[in-house]
Amino acid sequence: MLKVISAKIKPDTSLPVQEIEVNGVFLHGILSEPEESNKTACLLVHGTAGNFYDDYWVWPLSKMAAKKGYAFLTANNRGNAVLHAYPPHGAAMEKFSDCVADIDGWLSFLKQCGYTKFVLIGHSLGTEKIVHYMSKKINESVIGIVLLGFSDSFGEEESHSKGRLPSLLKEARKLKNSSRGHEFLTSEWLSHAGTLPKSAESFLDFFSAGSDLSKALPFRTGKLESYSKIDIPILGVIGDQEEHEYTVVSIKKAISLLVSNNSNATVEQINDCDHDFTNKEDKLTKIVGSFLDSSLATS
Repeated sequence: MLKVISAKIKPDTSLPVQEIEVNGVFLHGILSEPEESNKTACLLVHGTAGNFYDDYWVWPLSKMAAKKGYAFLTANNRGNAVLHAYPPHGAAMEKFSDCVADIDGWLSFLKQCGYTKFVLIGHSLGTEKIVHYMSKKINESVIGIVLLGFSDSFGEEESHSKGRLPSLLKEARKLKNSSRGHEFLTSEWLSHAGTLPKSAESFLDFFSAGSDLSKALPFRTGKLESYSKIDIPILGVIGDQEEHEYTVVSIKKAISLLVSNNSNATVEQINDCDHDFTNKEDKLTKIVGSFLDSSLATS
C-alpha cells in the first residue's frame, strides 16, 4: 500500500513543473495527463546523472502514453546531474538504496493526483533502481515495468577499473573512517567508471562487495536473483552497439538472461541503435506502446 513519505507532496497540475520533497531533497518532474484517463500512470526513472527533460525520446513516449489513456511523469531522482547544493546531492553523492524512497515519493504524488495503477520505466541505472525497488517493496499498484538500456553498473565499474577497484575502495574507507565520507576520491577523479567523481560514502555504497547495486542486474554473474522474483509483465529494450551499452557481458547474453530468468519478460532489440536511442525514438515508442496495449490491457 502506498503512503505519503513526505509532508511536502502537494500536486498542482496547473503548473508545468511539479515538485516534491523526499527526505530533505527537492525533486522535480513534468506530469503529462490524458484527456480520458484509465487511472494508470507511467513513472520514468532516469539513469546516472540524468534528469527529467534531457532525453529526447521521453517526449514521444509521453505523447503516445497520453493517447492510450496513461498519464506520464518524467521525474528527477536524487541522482540527477552530478552535484547540487542545498542540500548537497546528485550522482556524485547519492546512495543507491535511496532510490526506494524517491520512487515511493513520486508514486505517492501520483496517487494524490488520482492514479491507482503504475508502470515503472527505467533507463540505464534507472533499470537497476526499478529492479531494486521491486525487490524491497510489495506494491500491488505497480502493474508493469519497462527496462530501457538495461545495465550492470557494478560490473561496468569492475571492468573499467581494471583491477584498481580494491585501491579505490580502500581510499573511500579511509576517508569515511576519518569522518570525511562526504569528500570525493582523488586518486582517480572520475572514479565512477571514468564518467564522474564520487564521494567516499557514495562510492562505498555503490561498489562495495555485496552492495544493493551489485545485486540489482548482475549480468556478469549469470544469475538475476532479484529480477527473477518480479511477478508482473516486464519489457526490456536495448540497442545493438556493444561499445555503447553497459551490460558487461554481450548484449545477446544479457537478453538471454533477462528472458531465461523471468517468464514474464519480453525483450526487444533495436538495430543500429545506441544506449540513448538516438534517432530511434519512433521505434522505441512503438515497442513500448505495443507493450502497454498487449501486456497491460487487462491489468
